[in-house]
Formats: sequence, C-alpha cells, structure tokens
Amino acid sequence: MHRVSRLFYFKHVLEDGRCPQISSGELSRDEIDARKYNGAKESDRHIQMKEFVVASLAADSLFSNIRVEKRWTDTLSGDWRQPDVRATYNGIEIVFEIQLSTTYLDVIVERRRFYQREGGLLFWIFADFNDDCRRLLQDDVFYNNNQNAFIVSGESAAASVHANEFLLSCAWTEPASSNGISPLRRAMVSFHELTLNIVKQQAFFFDYDAAKNTLIHANLTAMSKLRDRFEAAWISTVDEPDRIGTKWRDFRREFRAVGFFLPIYQSQLHAILINALYSAKHGKVIGWKYTRFIEVAHRIATGHKPYLHIFRIALGVYKRGEQLISEDKSGRWNIRVKAYKAAIKQEDPEYAGDETHYDLLRFLLPELFENLP
Repeated sequence: MHRVSRLFYFKHVLEDGRCPQISSGELSRDEIDARKYNGAKESDRHIQMKEFVVASLAADSLFSNIRVEKRWTDTLSGDWRQPDVRATYNGIEIVFEIQLSTTYLDVIVERRRFYQREGGLLFWIFADFNDDCRRLLQDDVFYNNNQNAFIVSGESAAASVHANEFLLSCAWTEPASSNGISPLRRAMVSFHELTLNIVKQQAFFFDYDAAKNTLIHANLTAMSKLRDRFEAAWISTVDEPDRIGTKWRDFRREFRAVGFFLPIYQSQLHAILINALYSAKHGKVIGWKYTRFIEVAHRIATGHKPYLHIFRIALGVYKRGEQLISEDKSGRWNIRVKAYKAAIKQEDPEYAGDETHYDLLRFLLPELFENLP
C-alpha cells in the first residue's frame, strides 16, 4: 500500500491492462475518483438505462442530434467530458448522465461546473430514487436541482414511445410549514413541462424554492398578524389582566405553532418588562398610573436595572430621546443617565442584562434585535 497526497490506494503487482484502474504513477484525487466513476459506469444496468433514454428521446420530435458516449471538448482548455447521452432541445445542448452510484460526489460537482462553463445543461437520470437517495444526495444532485430528481425506466420509455414525447418519472419534495419537507411526491411528467435553467444547472418540475418563498412570506404575514393581535390584546387589557386570561390558551397555541412559547400562566410573564417596552414603542404610559412616559424610564432605571439594557435599545429604536428631553423639566433624567452610564462602564453587576425573556421578545418586538447577535 502506498500513500500519495494523504490518499491510500492499492498498487497492482502487474499492469497488464486487465483492470481499468491504472495504479502506477501518482494520481490526483480527482483523477482517481474519475477513473473509479468511469469504471463503475458500464454495468449491464447502465447500458440498459442508456437505451431507455435514447428510445425516449428518439420518440420526441423536439429532440435532435442524439449522440451516445460522444466527447464534449472545451476548445479553450482542452478539457473534455463524455456524457452518456447528448441531444439538442430547442437550441439547448442537453447532456444526460445516468447516476447509479452515490459515491463520487466530487466528480459530479466537477461535471456540473464543466457544462455550466460550456453553456450546456447537465441532466441527471436515476434508475430509481427513494428517501435514502435523497438523504445521500441532498447536498448535491437533488438539493442543487431544486429538490427534483428524474427517473427513467422501461415503463417510462414505453410510455414515451406511445405518447411521442419524452416522459419520465419525477420525484420531488415540498416545503412544510414547520420548517421541514414533505415525503417524496411522484408523478409521470413530460420533459416539455420542466423549467430549464442553464445558469443554475437546474431542470425541475416542481419549483421548491418558489414554494418555500411563498410559504415563508405566508408565515411572516401570519406571524405579523399574531404579533399585532397579541399587542392589541395586551394593551387593551393592561389595567384588567384577567380579561386576556380567557384568550391566553389560544395565544399559547398560536405562538407554539410558529415556534415561540408563552408560559402556562400569564402571571409568569414579567408584565413590567412588556409594559416598559410597549410604552417605549408607543411613547406613552402602558401599565402604570403615571402621566408621562419619562416616569416609566425613571422606574426602569432605578427599580428594574437588569431591564435597562433592552429598554435603552428600545429608546433608540423608537427614537424617544427627544421626548425624554422635552419631558425632563427638572433635569433629573439627565443626571440619572450620567449615573447609570458610569455604573455600566464600571461593570456594576446590578446592571447586568436579564435575557430571560429574550426569545419571546424577539417575536413580539423583532426590531429591537436587528443589530444584536
């Protein structure tokens, strides 16, 4: 056993041409993988798969110049690839590669880059595709192809000949509302129904990315409406907290559905913090009998110092500086600001921020956290 570039391999005792793997000399990782890949290609199943693809293409008049195992050479660099099947479709050069192995992903990536540079479209064909294939290939063929995979078989080839168009089975996933994905969906589709993107090297039937963006937008809209309803309910019942109690269970369920959690009982949520931040947002007193907003600021700065950090952020985000200055007739707030800034600079532990409710606050008031880690 020899070691070259940190890669172990076995060397033949005699290089007599019987084995396609030539082990003499120093080969790079790419060369070794490419030789392994090519050596694995010509199985009986691989030959049969090429026949299925060619029969399907030949049945469809929109495909022309069908070639099998013909080199594609880069005229500038001299690099070349030899796709399983190549054909012209609506002026686009499409190369069909049959994927029977899940091992040689670096070779797969390089082939994709080659055809991307050359202006062709690499189209992967599977003999079968299941959830195991999806997991093994999620970072490459399946994931990069907008989570679509295409399967050609004797059945699909016969259907193509009967329909006079290239039909193939498509397997895809759909985004789920809980940040997950659906089980594999399947359908027999026409090649003409696919979206082809040479720049991204994608060919897909179901647009996973578009569906995910739509779902994200819908979730954001639903979250925004829930956030607004909670805020309105909180403010309208702040003087009579028992009134929101009848809705608390419903709010807990709705919050949980979007990944945030309210405590079992409303009393477990520190109302002083929520009231102070809503007061800063609206520039008025919420939750106290005070008459001016500056009194809320004094209350937090003196009686609830662990909340001062997030409260100061709220003052900045909601631009309450001018309001505090105008309400500070006695100058006491200015003196207090200088005092707490000095204490914070000295790392006074009384002013250590309390982040207990930050997860919930990120939902209720996300604007406060836009510049926080």
